[in-house]
Amino acid sequence: MDTGTGARGRLARTVEALGLPHDRQALRYGVGALINAVGTGLFYPFSLLYFHDRLDMPLGLIGIALSIATAASLIGVAGAGRLVDRLGARPVLVAASVLRGGAYLGFVFVASLPAFVVCALIDALCMRVGQLAEQAAIAETAEPREQSRWYALSRTTLNAGIGGGALLAGLLVSTTDTYLPLLIGNAVSFFVAAVLYAGLRSRTVVGTEPPGRLTGSALRDRLFLLVAGANAVLWLCALMVDIGLPVFLVEFADAPAWLVGLVFGLNTALVILIELPLTKRTNHRPRLTVVAWGALCHLVAFALLLPLLAVETTLLVTLLVVGIVALTLGEVLTAVAATVAITALAPAARRGGYLAVSHLMMGLASAGAPMLITGTLAVSPLLTWIVAGVLSALVAAAMFAVSRRVQHRIDTAGPGPAQPADGPTQPADGPGAAPAVPDDAPAQAAPR
Repeated sequence: MDTGTGARGRLARTVEALGLPHDRQALRYGVGALINAVGTGLFYPFSLLYFHDRLDMPLGLIGIALSIATAASLIGVAGAGRLVDRLGARPVLVAASVLRGGAYLGFVFVASLPAFVVCALIDALCMRVGQLAEQAAIAETAEPREQSRWYALSRTTLNAGIGGGALLAGLLVSTTDTYLPLLIGNAVSFFVAAVLYAGLRSRTVVGTEPPGRLTGSALRDRLFLLVAGANAVLWLCALMVDIGLPVFLVEFADAPAWLVGLVFGLNTALVILIELPLTKRTNHRPRLTVVAWGALCHLVAFALLLPLLAVETTLLVTLLVVGIVALTLGEVLTAVAATVAITALAPAARRGGYLAVSHLMMGLASAGAPMLITGTLAVSPLLTWIVAGVLSALVAAAMFAVSRRVQHRIDTAGPGPAQPADGPTQPADGPGAAPAVPDDAPAQAAPR
């Protein structure tokens, strides 16, 4: 008996059962994404404390500086889209990772607010550029039927890495008096990820689009704008939970503070456990139909939050846990399917410009979320979830309405020419990169 063949067979069955991508390049990408996420988890929870200790400035001033840097970074997204279309996603992703690592090393030496703002701006800009380039890199690298699994792998490694990094950071902080090792670990993680990303091989030709037509065509593509806008609205709803739910539970529902950690921990654990297998099971469905059902799961979750102010603790916990399960199910259904649909609707030669528009919409949603959440909470704590529920219902209705049109466009879009840097010509990965297929073999973030 050939034990090598048997081992390979068992490995292939395990990969299929878990819903992992079959492409060996996915291993390189997954390890890089996981290391990147672990580094983020190491430093992010303690970042404000480090900056406060390093700069000896009020936390409020540091927060304002970070907000300004984040808002200013939106200006560079359109330019990043052009770079992706001219150079390809991989070099842009590698450069963004290297520059983010350099920015965090810069934080080691900053001693003034202006220097801090410069490093923060580089980090914020390269974070957005990296997210855009990573989404495009998957479309350039993965086989068409594998794309949803790559995107699911991206979200799974992000959640697992950040969670694991945060746990490791807690252990390190408990044994040392400085946050510096966390910062250094984060910087190193970007450099290691860049090395791994550099080894990815693109399957498509890049740099074929004439100048001056990279973003404008996306702004004239109404179907793309509708799908990208719906995705931004879903992102806004997710932020309403991330930002508004802790305040709602502690300040208005008089729930114990530990419950906040429990529900967010449950959300993270569920995403890690079900993202890949659920993506595998839904890969043959029309993308926007999956998004619509996910939006309805959001609606159910928000409806379950409404009675929490009028029930006893036991029922409150029960409704909250069921609501978080529904919310997580909706998150998993919408995130990958929407990412694949948005990427597939973008012509291959102008993918960067199209994705730049999508990321700008999500950036605007991020900027508006705090004002919407605090404004609705000030009027009524229930208004937050009513608004979120209405938005989810509108997204579901819109996605059901255009699902056939979008899927037809994805399925019938002609693939562009493929010309890998090394190796024979393979099937192209054009706008139809994520067709619905009977037997999944798969198909952003932006992250969430």
